[in-house]
Amino acid sequence: MSEIEGDEGFRPPARPPARPPARPPAAPAAPAASAPDEGIDALLDELLGDQIPRSATEAVPPAILEALEQAAAAHGESASAHNLEITEDHDPVVAIEAEEKRQRWPLVLALVAVVIIALGIASIYLRDFYAAKNAALIEQQQTAGSTLSEAIASIQEADTVFIGLDKAIESTISKDDLSDLQALLGQVGQAQASLDSAISKATQAKAAYTNTNNTANAQVAQDAIDAANYRKQMLDLGVQLTNADIAAMQSAEQLDSAWSHIIEADLDMRQAVSVLAQGSDKVDQSLALNVSAQDALGQARTSLDAAQGYFPTVDFSAIYAYLDASDASVQLAIDADTALKNGDRDQAEAKSNEFQDKNAQAVELAKAIPEDPMSLIVSAYDDLTADWHSSYQNLREQAAETDVNLRAWVADNATVGDAN
Repeated sequence: MSEIEGDEGFRPPARPPARPPARPPAAPAAPAASAPDEGIDALLDELLGDQIPRSATEAVPPAILEALEQAAAAHGESASAHNLEITEDHDPVVAIEAEEKRQRWPLVLALVAVVIIALGIASIYLRDFYAAKNAALIEQQQTAGSTLSEAIASIQEADTVFIGLDKAIESTISKDDLSDLQALLGQVGQAQASLDSAISKATQAKAAYTNTNNTANAQVAQDAIDAANYRKQMLDLGVQLTNADIAAMQSAEQLDSAWSHIIEADLDMRQAVSVLAQGSDKVDQSLALNVSAQDALGQARTSLDAAQGYFPTVDFSAIYAYLDASDASVQLAIDADTALKNGDRDQAEAKSNEFQDKNAQAVELAKAIPEDPMSLIVSAYDDLTADWHSSYQNLREQAAETDVNLRAWVADNATVGDAN
């Protein structure tokens, strides 16, 4: 035995020392008084361990931190021996967050309510807005339709004059038509005013249809504008053509008078020669016939001047030349008859010879006059109006094309009106 055994006798086998209860590692030494914040952080790490993230402790209210600090100072490390365990129910950070959530719920509900109310108001506003907009569009379309109908009616009103001119232009007129044509021309101003009104109304209708994106009716309104403009141009040309017709007719009437007097003068001069050939005792009768011929030539010149005045572009130069020669020859015939009557046979013979020469000259000049003198007026008329007629016909065709669309629109709207 060992010395110890001998002295103290039998001892039971040694038992292993009791294991102290499990606890977290001892807290580090208290921080120096100069760094209280570091001591608090260390104590929180000791008490809470991994239960709360380190960043979460920074949000703990100052009052709790102060209580923990006092407890740590009073018990030292014994606080860690109780194995303090913080759960979610007791976690002050979690509790604060939960309280904040509870406080936010009324705000969230209020916000949702405001959004719902706002959406309801917006839907009502949009419904009313689009309803009002559709009503405005319908009203605008109806107004445009009425305006376009008025424009077409104005065109039809002008057609009462236009059709009359058109018939006159497309047909042959006589002097009996002059008064009717002149009366028709007096109505052109009213027709032009109706067409101007049609253009204004159709322009308004087109703008309204364009604003409502009704391209089909906007095109019809444009057709109405074109139809009125075509008619205005046709009326202008129609007035020019009708005036030319009237002028040609008046000129022709005067030319007919002049030619009748020329024929009358020629007959008198021929008869004077024939009478004088029967004997010198017929000189008075011959002289009277020559004087009558001279008067007829004077009247012919007056009528020809009037014919030229009505239609200045007609070339009457050949007729004027013949009149000049005939006037000269008939004057020589009168001089010869006068000399013969006075018994101056030599003078009578000399003047008679001059008459023969001048009369032969007049006959040659007469050959330059057309067989139908009226052809002089016709030629001048054609030269003056050829371009007008061509332009008129082109406008007439264009107006006819637009009229087709206008008639279709009127028929469609009449059908819609009957259906309503």
